[in-house]
Amino acid sequence: EEFLKQYNMQKKEIKVEVPEGMEVDLEKSIMNEHEVSIVYKAIRKNIKVNLKDDLGNTLSNTKVCLYNSDNEEVACKISNSKGNITFEDMLLGDYTVISSNKEGYRIESNSFNVTLEDNDLTLVIN
Repeated sequence: EEFLKQYNMQKKEIKVEVPEGMEVDLEKSIMNEHEVSIVYKAIRKNIKVNLKDDLGNTLSNTKVCLYNSDNEEVACKISNSKGNITFEDMLLGDYTVISSNKEGYRIESNSFNVTLEDNDLTLVIN
């Protein structure tokens, strides 16, 4: 949108349909009096996870894995002292978040399906 505003300020008009899940890459797109080249990049957001036990206490040192819609492991991380984990720069789409106990066993009841859309996603698991 900013790219189009800049272009319109030069008394030119251009309309483009940005594909779903993409945005205009302002750093790589070219706009001058001789050339217009629009480059798209995938929109990426963060998935933030906060782990708590049944009493509301934070769970540090707990493994959480993230799987994509094809059930492929995307990343695994260990929660910090505040029970937080951030999976950064994730593509928009459907994911499964699975937390395990401290011994590292996968617990199916700690499996959550989430959809990452236009904004960062925060998930509290307790």
